[in-house]
Amino acid sequence: MAKMGAPVVISANCLATGAVLYLGPERRWRADFAGAHVYEDLSTANATASAVDDPSAVVGVELVAVKIRGGSTEPRHYRETIRAQGPGAYVLPTETGDTHVSV
Repeated sequence: MAKMGAPVVISANCLATGAVLYLGPERRWRADFAGAHVYEDLSTANATASAVDDPSAVVGVELVAVKIRGGSTEPRHYRETIRAQGPGAYVLPTETGDTHVSV
């Protein structure tokens, strides 16, 4: 397996809904990838990921490798691109209208 390098963002899934979440600069979970805080240092990112890992709120806290292109942040792996874009058209809404599915 290849060693991950910076830059990275921190991702997790909401324990209650399964929604993909990203850690923002204010250390709050948010649903939009564009609002994720980019870490240029892996040790800081790892320490932060450990500090915000709250099993009563989120599951699967992990670092996601990103690239900066033209001033915007993009995932380096297609799996994370899919997760950042949300569920595909094949996902049916629930009675409450939620359509979050983790890939």
